[in-house]
Amino acid sequence: MNLFRILSRDDYLMIKWPIVYAAVGIILAISIYMGVDYLSSESRRSLLIAQSDFDNARTRVDQIEEEEATIIEYIGRYQTLDSSGAIRDEDRLLMFERVAEIRSANNLFPVSLNISEQSSLRLNYPAGIREPGGPIALRSSVIGLSLPLLHEADLTRLLDGILNSPGLYQTSSCTLDQQNSEITSFIVLSQHFQANCEIFWYTFDLDPPLDNSFGF
Repeated sequence: MNLFRILSRDDYLMIKWPIVYAAVGIILAISIYMGVDYLSSESRRSLLIAQSDFDNARTRVDQIEEEEATIIEYIGRYQTLDSSGAIRDEDRLLMFERVAEIRSANNLFPVSLNISEQSSLRLNYPAGIREPGGPIALRSSVIGLSLPLLHEADLTRLLDGILNSPGLYQTSSCTLDQQNSEITSFIVLSQHFQANCEIFWYTFDLDPPLDNSFGF
């Protein structure tokens, strides 16, 4: 049975508005559903972005706290190195003047002083540090000393004067040779011994060049 054939024109007029209202309601319902779904998706996306921003902020805070703890732990050592002059560049002229002062103050024989070409070694941070700082290089030069001695204490006074000067030094080697084996009494003012020493002179470079070749 065909429903449209049994409905008259008046019947169509009677149900026209209910059909229109139903169609409008369906359209509104679909629109509301789609709008709610869109808002829900946007809310989830905004939540994910906010969570990511929060995680990044938390990571930065953790890194700052870790860096602060590292600074507190090592600031004393850095200040010690800085006050000792180990952070500064080598002042070779000052070293020559310092050795001359030590020689004069202790009435030593003339000192032959030679400083080798400086070499540099890039230092690695410990593996456990998540955010290491800038590059650091340990620079070193070898100070060669040669001088005649009246007695062994002259060498001790010279080395003490150098090692107690501002800077970071390490005695590498020293040889002491008797000049005249026939002399048994050191009362006579003479060059009884000949000393030759090597001392490592260390400094730290906090801004090493990237294209520098490192290695001793």
